[in-house]
Order: sequence, then structure tokens, then C-alpha cells
Amino acid sequence: MAGQEWSHNLCSMDSCGSCCGAIWCSPCIYGRTAWRLEQYPKDPSSSSGFEWFNAPCLGMFAGWVLAIPCVPVWMQRNTVRKRFGLAGNGCTDCLVSVFCGCCAQVQHENELKERAEKEMLMVDYPPTSQDRMVYAQPSGFQQPSTMQQVPPPKY
Repeated sequence: MAGQEWSHNLCSMDSCGSCCGAIWCSPCIYGRTAWRLEQYPKDPSSSSGFEWFNAPCLGMFAGWVLAIPCVPVWMQRNTVRKRFGLAGNGCTDCLVSVFCGCCAQVQHENELKERAEKEMLMVDYPPTSQDRMVYAQPSGFQQPSTMQQVPPPKY
């Protein structure tokens, strides 16, 4: 299925934290990415309401115990790809998840963060009461008490 390309290459590791997390604590990164996917397009820098040990994290851990950690990554990749209309198909999702699972998780994380950041820039929020501007009159300025009508010029 043709679609737009992923914003991040499979091997582009923008964040050392995400890379290390995917290698040494894959369920945690999987859980965080699943949370971002649920909250999308919430501010990616905000972690309000996020818990490290959530249901997707425990599901990924169960995949580790059952020696099939690629299955949750495969399902997540399929969800991310379909949600954003990205290039690929179920077969490529499976191959990437089996042979490059850690890299795929970092790619999912980076893709969601970047798309959420772009989405936040495009959203136009109405101003709140604290955002109102108050214009002060220049010092020494006096408002005229009455307006005089000036006749139009004669040519």
C-alpha cells in the first residue's frame, strides 16, 4: 500500500534515552509509545497522566516471557502506520518487528513525538483571561472631550 514515508529512518536514533530504553527496557518504551498514541496529539513534552507500568507495558513484558516480543511491536507498528497513512504493509511490519524490534520502537516513538509537535504548532488556541493585552495610554495624553466636524476641502 502506497502512503507517505516515515519521518524518521528505521536506524535514526535521535534520542539516546529512547535508544537505550528500547534495548534494555523495551516494555517501558512500548508502553510510553502506546500511551502517546492514545493521547495523540497531546503535547509530547507533557507526561501528565503517564505511568511507566501501564497495560501495554505489561503486555509487552508478557511477550518477552512467552518469547514473542515481536508480536506487540508488530501490532503497534501496524496501528501507527495505518493511523498516519504511512508506507508499508503487514508483511513489512512483521519483518521489521522480528528483525529490528528495538529500532522499530524508537522509530514509532520519534514519529509520534514529531507529529504531535507539528500538530501542536498548527492548533490555534483561544486566548484565556490571562492572555489579554492591556494597552496603556501614553503619559501626558488627554482624550479630547468633544469632536469637531471638519468640512471637506473645496477644490
